[in-house]
Amino acid sequence: MIDINFSSKILSNNIRLFVMTWEIYGFKYNGSKYDFSPITQLLVEQITQKYTLDTIKSHPIIRTLRQFYWQKLHIDPTKIRPSSEALVRRVLRKHSLPTISPFVDAYNWASAYSFIPMGAYDLEHIIPPLELRLSVEGESFTPIGKAKTILPNKTLVLVDSEQKIISQFPYRDSQLTKITPHSQSLILIACGVENIPQKQLISALAKTKEYLNWFAQQGLLQYKDGGFNFFKS
Repeated sequence: MIDINFSSKILSNNIRLFVMTWEIYGFKYNGSKYDFSPITQLLVEQITQKYTLDTIKSHPIIRTLRQFYWQKLHIDPTKIRPSSEALVRRVLRKHSLPTISPFVDAYNWASAYSFIPMGAYDLEHIIPPLELRLSVEGESFTPIGKAKTILPNKTLVLVDSEQKIISQFPYRDSQLTKITPHSQSLILIACGVENIPQKQLISALAKTKEYLNWFAQQGLLQYKDGGFNFFKS
């Protein structure tokens, strides 16, 4: 089991977090073309029938995450959105999400379905245990597909035991630990904050597993289930 710890400064700043993880081993993707539309078309219909760009901000989970951004991270959530809200808004604008790979597609769509932010990391490039802490002045971070940036002071980050930043949490993940076609050992992390029920995180991970199993039934991938784990600050 990969442990996740919470720094003393997170506790002293009254930042109440909990995360659920899903470890996956022996992951193998056969590289074939795939069509996820039987699943995604239904999800697009469900999302667009229930929400608009104006009403989505009133969803209880989105509202709670926005309050967390403002009050605890001092981040404007209308400029830097929780990753799950950004995905839902993309669906509402374009009625689709980018096709990346079966695993990434599975957890992106599960995040849009559940409204829970999630990030995935290649364990081959991580030295456990992991820790959630606040950044210090001058720390740099390279997000997936972006140039290196200097992080704001005291923003929430996820690091490994060598203090390598693998996520500006729960917003964007690191280029260093991104999931690739060669990734075999993975960890998926769902983020919860105060007033979000734990069952919502379980639902997000379970939906990802459901989608992965759909791909497995098509003969596109195989994996070994390392189980769910729960960590709380």
